Parts: sequence; C-alpha cells; structure tokens
Amino acid sequence: MGAARLALCACLTVAALPQAAADPPAPARRPVILLVRESPAAPALVQAVEAQLADVAVSLLVERVRAVPPLLADQVARAQETALRRGAVAVFWLDAVPGQVLTFTPEAGGGRVLVRLVPAIDPAERVEAMAAIIRGFVTAALAAPPRAGAQVPEPRREPAPPPEAGRAVAPPVAGRPQPRPRLAVAAAWAVEAAASPAAAAHGLHLELAARPWARTWVFAATRLGGALAATAPDLTLRVSRHPVELGLRWEAARGRSWTLSASGAAVLDWITRDVQATGGALTVTPGSTRLVPALGAGLHGTLALHRGLALFVDAGAQVLLERVEYAATVAGASAVILSLSRVRPRLLLGLAVTR
Repeated sequence: MGAARLALCACLTVAALPQAAADPPAPARRPVILLVRESPAAPALVQAVEAQLADVAVSLLVERVRAVPPLLADQVARAQETALRRGAVAVFWLDAVPGQVLTFTPEAGGGRVLVRLVPAIDPAERVEAMAAIIRGFVTAALAAPPRAGAQVPEPRREPAPPPEAGRAVAPPVAGRPQPRPRLAVAAAWAVEAAASPAAAAHGLHLELAARPWARTWVFAATRLGGALAATAPDLTLRVSRHPVELGLRWEAARGRSWTLSASGAAVLDWITRDVQATGGALTVTPGSTRLVPALGAGLHGTLALHRGLALFVDAGAQVLLERVEYAATVAGASAVILSLSRVRPRLLLGLAVTR
C-alpha cells in the first residue's frame, strides 16, 4: 500500500512539472537576387557579394543575364518582376553598366530604385567596393521598419509545363554562360577616295576575324578590285591597289542586337602600275610593283539579323606613310598625271557570318 502511494505521488509530481518549451522554428531566409550581366568580371563579383553576405540572414540567388535591357525603365521593370516572383528583400542589377549597381527594393504599390556608380579604379578594388555597397543596401533594408501599408510580396509560383511524353527533361544548369561568337567571316563593298584628281575606288572587302578576349577582335582583311586609270597624251596609266590589313577592334558599346566598335590597323599596300603607249613615238617603262605602309582607323557598327548573321557598316580612313605619284616626261617636260591620296576616307557596307 505504501509503495503504491509513492508511485502515485511520483506520477502526479511528474505530471505537474512544466514541459520544456519546444525550440521555435528558424525563420525562413528571404532571398536577395543578383541579376548579373555576363562578363569576364561576373564570377569575381558574385564571389565578393557571397563573402559580404555570408553573415547576413538572407539567401543569395544569382540569375545570369545574357542581354541587358538597354533602357533604365526596362531594367527596373525586370527587377520588379523578379522581386514579386521570388519574394525578395532586394534585387540588384550588377554591372549592367560597367561599375554600376542598381537596387530595387519592393514596397506597397511599387518600390524604390537606387543607382550607385563606382568610379573606374583598379578592377579588384571596384569589385570589392560594389560588394560592400550591396551589403550596405541589404542590411539597411533588413533593419528598416516596414512602412505603413507596405506588404512583403509573396513568391509567385507558376506551374511547370508537363514534359513531353517519352522525352527526358534535363535538369537546368545554373549559371551556365551562353556562348559568344568567336570567329567571323565578312564580305563588304568598299568605296574610298583614292587619288587626285578626285577619283573614287570601288572593290570587294574580305575579312577574317577572331575574338581572343571578351570585347576585342583581331582581324585580317584585304580588298579586291578598285583599279584607277589616268590618261595623258600618247599613254594610259593603270594603277591597282591590294591593301592587306592586320588590326584590332574593340567593342565600345553593346546592346541586345547591336555593337559599336573602334578599330585600328597596320596596312601594307601592294600597288601595281601598268603603262600603255597610245602614240607610236612614245617609249614607256615596264610595269612595276611597290609596297607602301599605311595606318588605318575607323568605327564599326553591327546589327544582328539572325542567329550567326549580321549586317555591318564601317566608316574610317587610311593614311599612306609615303607619297605615291606618277608622272610622264615628254620632250624633257615632266607632269604628274596621277597622285594617290595620302589620306583616304572609306566606307564599307556588308554582311558577317559568326560562330
């Protein structure tokens, strides 16, 4: 009987003890979205932001963007759509313009947009500065009290389309960069001011280019045709030029379907001369070949027409480093009948095939 009473008291005592409160579940980390323009600096930028946000209670998601909307309004619209779809604390356009950080923070009825431009300093220092700016924006957004009427956007979940019957669906590869063209073959019609008296030369411009770096092309080009003719008493002079160019082209600006580049080239102009006598009493020297160095520069614009096909226009000039003149001497008197222009403006219009 005594043992039974002790057991009952023990049960009542245990039942009377307060139960330990269960640990509350950890709050879900709200995402921070990086919209990153594909560039050689993108991996370093993402790593720097990850390091800056390692101790901040957010989850970092990266969306790599191949083509950046050219207008600021379109960039803001893309950031707002991403914030609503993911329920993000903030969305950052990272390096949409080199050195620029665009921040979108959602609020009731819209959101706030802030743009910071990091000056052109050492590339490594600029990466760290941009990452520090993002950390400051994120910590400020988390610490700020919610504004009156502000609501946290809920992620919008859209059902995935069903896979086709009998077809395996490969999982997406996160962050895989889209390939950029590395080779180009181009053909264009060329027009240039070539000689004095005023004469224009026409010909077919052929070019082969390769891109060893992100924004730089190396190209080699030549031109076919474009002979010049001049006449004098009792003779006809015919001059043909075959310039060979080797140069670099740098993409200074780039949009969704267009690029604008600046180019510079070293040129070796292979010039052939042929003289024919039209009078019986005139003796002429035989034809000859001459190599003349030159320098070239220009602006090069392209417009994508279809995958792997682009229209381009190139406006520039070439400068001969030597004077080239042809004179006729009759009865001891000499007169220049053709002089090649030292500065030759030119215009190219053609098509390029890339891969």
